[in-house]
Amino acid sequence: MKTIGIFSEYQAYLSKVRYVVEFLNHHPLKPQGCSVFQVNPQDEPSISLSYGSKVPSDYIIPCQKLIFSDQVKSNDQLSIVEYGTEDFSAYSVESRSEKIKASFLSHRIFGFDIIETIFFHISRYEEYHCSDQKKDQWDMMWETDQLLVMHDLHRVPVVDHLVLSFYRAIGFDINQTDTTYSLSHDIDVIQKYQGVNRTLRSFARAILDNGISGFYNNLTLYINTKFNSAKDPFNTFSFLLIDRSSKVFIQKTLYLMSGGETNHDNYYQVNNHLIAEYIGLAKERGYHIGLHGSYNSAFKSSLFLEEKNRLEEVIRTPVVESRQHFLRYSFHHTSDIIEHSGIQKDSTLGYQRLIGFRCGTGFPYHLYSFKEKRAYRFLEQPMVIMDGALLQECAGNLDKAKDFLIEFQHQNRHNTHINYNVHNTIFDPVKRDIIKMKQIYELILKTH
Repeated sequence: MKTIGIFSEYQAYLSKVRYVVEFLNHHPLKPQGCSVFQVNPQDEPSISLSYGSKVPSDYIIPCQKLIFSDQVKSNDQLSIVEYGTEDFSAYSVESRSEKIKASFLSHRIFGFDIIETIFFHISRYEEYHCSDQKKDQWDMMWETDQLLVMHDLHRVPVVDHLVLSFYRAIGFDINQTDTTYSLSHDIDVIQKYQGVNRTLRSFARAILDNGISGFYNNLTLYINTKFNSAKDPFNTFSFLLIDRSSKVFIQKTLYLMSGGETNHDNYYQVNNHLIAEYIGLAKERGYHIGLHGSYNSAFKSSLFLEEKNRLEEVIRTPVVESRQHFLRYSFHHTSDIIEHSGIQKDSTLGYQRLIGFRCGTGFPYHLYSFKEKRAYRFLEQPMVIMDGALLQECAGNLDKAKDFLIEFQHQNRHNTHINYNVHNTIFDPVKRDIIKMKQIYELILKTH
């Protein structure tokens, strides 16, 4: 077994260096022949790297001192440079911009600061330091202002590729590994025709989307539902929740809401008899039950805990997983709320309007606490593909969405993890072709 040591005299930012080293230590693509990766080890390692150190080493990683600096850099001051590796390109975060592909490793010297680059992506540096002027109506950084999106690299797991390229560069023989998958469902609404207001809104939306034909289609479905000749279109759980016989997904999770204080929440009560039925079906089919935190719970610890406790009372087991409603996440508040709530895994960090790797990786990992200069204890499982975002990418065209999904799956069939999110409400026959939408879901279930 080989040990790796990275020597650094970078005392002011050593906590960030250690954070990246621990990420590399626990990354699923870490080679089996590597036992441990340490910062400034006491014993002589099998492979040594110098990072701002005068210790003679086998390899040198240049210190950029760009992200690891007391001066915060905006994305306007940053760029991405492409470097060539054995199988694919690797991408740095730098202050320069070059269009000529550089060498990833030359004479045992890395072409860029891979430590800072990995930290930038997985810590969500750009979102933590995002100004209010660059946040959307949900208080989150606009996706188009994020560096990977700006460079059209959000569909590439750039961090996972960096990890693989790094280990190969220092002498480990690593084969391509098949991508792994997990499946999740956010349950925001359980009935389309629930109450006067929601029913009237469904008719208004049908008219806006499809004119008079939309109105008649919605009216027909409404009448059939009310006279029990058809199920409510949001009651899709019989086929949405797949059974235990599927071995494609390493985990399946059903996220349920259990409260809220805005008009974005409270579309059902978690103790509703229908929810009890769906919970039973989910457990029977091997699903975990997680909390879908309400709109404001991302900023209010007491509200988050209240909703978590309420869900635990219903499912009669501890709730250890979560995803925020609207994917609303504050890097100054939500991480701490999750950390102190007993949640072990969150899965909020995905794009609302795009599909891809918001964190540069598809694998679960620990986020970084800028305040306490350490890794958080809970795991963040990035969400990669959400149904609504997929349709938005393709302007609602289901044929394009199908082709786009196939291409994305094929492009990322190796060396990462893909977490899907499919809502029960996406199969609405008034809004879209239900047969084509089910075909898209079948593609997700098959994966590649």
